[in-house]
Amino acid sequence: MKKRPSAPPASKPAARPRPAIGRKPAEGPAPVVAAGVMVVTVASDADGPGAVAPPVELQRVRFGYFNPDAREVFVVGSFNDWDPRATPLRRDPLGDWSVDVELPPGEYRYRLMVDGEWRDDPSAQQTAQNPFGGYDAVLVVSG
Repeated sequence: MKKRPSAPPASKPAARPRPAIGRKPAEGPAPVVAAGVMVVTVASDADGPGAVAPPVELQRVRFGYFNPDAREVFVVGSFNDWDPRATPLRRDPLGDWSVDVELPPGEYRYRLMVDGEWRDDPSAQQTAQNPFGGYDAVLVVSG
């Protein structure tokens, strides 16, 4: 079995290691998944050495945007550390842009970056004011 390369070190040292996504924990039994995607997290030290928290199922979320004149579209939000180039959407021949992202359950804020300019997601069902005077789309992923 081939091992995945280690993730690059975090830019800020953390008090506790971050959960490993998609990697086998260093100790304890290996999780078994029949289908789908799963996140394995290490339990707190209070649970004993090598304790493994229950797996969290990731949910596939599709982001879509229609703009046949756009040259590039990105979804930018709390799930990708607001990195404006981390999650590009792909364009179909008619001008529909989309991308599938797998996320653990939780609440996320995001916006669209279209040709270098912030845009609202017209299909967002919820919004919340952001500190810049605009509105973020709010996405709730249930488990």
